[in-house]
Amino acid sequence: MLYDALVSREILAMAPRARRFFVGKRRGSLGLEQRAIHGLLIRWSRRGKRVVRLKCGDPFVFGRGGEEVQALVAAGWPWR
Repeated sequence: MLYDALVSREILAMAPRARRFFVGKRRGSLGLEQRAIHGLLIRWSRRGKRVVRLKCGDPFVFGRGGEEVQALVAAGWPWR
């Protein structure tokens, strides 16, 4: 599970067995580069892992959901 800063602890608690990786960005702090997040999504998918990307709000309006989908499609991986 790759999650952003605004995802609540209550939401994260709904998947107690999931491996969690914070990939959020906050104003004034350095986060993972977007390209690195794309790499994690693709690498773990290729390893046969079920990858979940959690964001708050609409990821196609407030986040980089479109970019992440484009990276998966370019790598030949299905998404939903």
